[in-house]
Amino acid sequence: NVTRSPNGSKPLIRDFSVPYRGISLDLVRSLPGNNATKSLMLIVDTMSELGLNLLQLRIMDGLGFVFQFNGRLGLQRVDNGFNGYDSVVPVIVAYAYERGIMVMPEISITTRSGGWSDSFTHVKCPNTLCEGGRGAIDLTQPNAWPILSITLKMLRYLFSSKFIHLGYDERKESMACFEEAEVKPEFNVYEEKIREILHIERIPLDHVLRWENQEREVYANRTGAVTHYRVSDGPTTNNASSPWFVSTDLYLDEEESTKLDGWGIYKHTRSLVEKSPTGILASVGVLDAKSWKALNIQGRLLAMSLGLSKTAVNSETGFRKRYNKTCFSLNSSSYECEKMGTL
Repeated sequence: NVTRSPNGSKPLIRDFSVPYRGISLDLVRSLPGNNATKSLMLIVDTMSELGLNLLQLRIMDGLGFVFQFNGRLGLQRVDNGFNGYDSVVPVIVAYAYERGIMVMPEISITTRSGGWSDSFTHVKCPNTLCEGGRGAIDLTQPNAWPILSITLKMLRYLFSSKFIHLGYDERKESMACFEEAEVKPEFNVYEEKIREILHIERIPLDHVLRWENQEREVYANRTGAVTHYRVSDGPTTNNASSPWFVSTDLYLDEEESTKLDGWGIYKHTRSLVEKSPTGILASVGVLDAKSWKALNIQGRLLAMSLGLSKTAVNSETGFRKRYNKTCFSLNSSSYECEKMGTL
């Protein structure tokens, strides 16, 4: 549960009560800059120094896949100006593993699933998609089963985390696509097929994450026992029987979040820790080092990591003192930390 560097050095923060801590990074909508491998390695290095141990990589959503599995499955490639993740991600998974960090993949199934549109498993609704509507996958089609099965098998092989993230289940938003295609959605059938595939691949349901439903619907047959909250701060009771993750209001590169100072991030993280989640992941949608520096994401991660620590501080003055002390011990570009720590 403690990250490490290859030379055995310990992270600057080590006393955590939350088992899984880290970043949810969107590879689909982020621009990698000149060197995706270097950018991702710098992110992993920062995580290792701060004691974070889980990196979630979104590799597919409604826009497409950044992963092509060497072109074997005919998946729609997202056009973000970079086509090299098939070779980059395995390097990063190994690099992170050496530092005690697991990497978890995120894809979308059933809804927000435009990435499947070139694999002949997608509901044909071109007008809905052109108008900005949500796509859907039709798992009743004969070739859908083997394509999804092979995809999950490859993800389990390529990634190091025991967890896998299967994305969204907002069913209402996909109805326009089904209506255009004159296809009756069989959501219960879809979910059952997915559970069968997971069983074959020996992936237990308590290792499967799904995003909190923004339509405020809870489907009893939804595949995946782990809810990843992004709107509310967790389940309504502290005695939740199932594991759960949370990223709510930890969007470190969005405009509202950039208005928070370190003390605000720290206090919000502490409030989440008190609810005893299984994991807390900050959401980041930019990858290149220039954007990280401009938005001071390293400093914001430091503030979050201090909030995750069992060693609490009760005043803003105490927080900034510990923040600055830890900041100047970081190996990578501490200027951003200093900038926020002296606000």
